[in-house]
Order: sequence, then structure tokens, then C-alpha cells
Amino acid sequence: MHRSKLEMYIAILQACGNKIPVTRMLYATNINCSVLKKLLMVLETKGYVEKISLKSRSVWVLTSKGRNVLRIFSDTFEDLLT
Repeated sequence: MHRSKLEMYIAILQACGNKIPVTRMLYATNINCSVLKKLLMVLETKGYVEKISLKSRSVWVLTSKGRNVLRIFSDTFEDLLT
């Protein structure tokens, strides 16, 4: 089944909440590598995620703006997610 961009963005934001490298994010989100990298760049440009160095590896984390989006999404669509 084809997922919308919104669904992919939400999957990425949820994964970034766990300080995750791109390789593990590929498995967690089930998004193609080239598509994932493009979507990450969009989210980074808009300030929802950022790339940081942690123990000599790069990981993606949520910014406060990204956490707010996830919280609002969860609050709004809570009944659909259960």
C-alpha cells in the first residue's frame, strides 16, 4: 500500500525521537534510502530534526518544533491510531 508524504514524515519524526542513525531509521520507517534522505533534508531545513554527532557517529534527533508537531498530531488523531 502506498503511503502519503505526511505518513512518511510522521514515521521519520517518530523514529528521530530515539536518536537514531540513518541505517536504523531505514528499517524503522520502511522508507527507501534515497526518499528517506530527501525527506530528512526537508525536515531539517524546516527545523523539525537535526543531525548531531554522538559517540563518533551521526544520529538524527527531534527539535522542540518536531516534538510539538508529533504531540499535536497524536492529540488530533489519537482516536484513529488506536
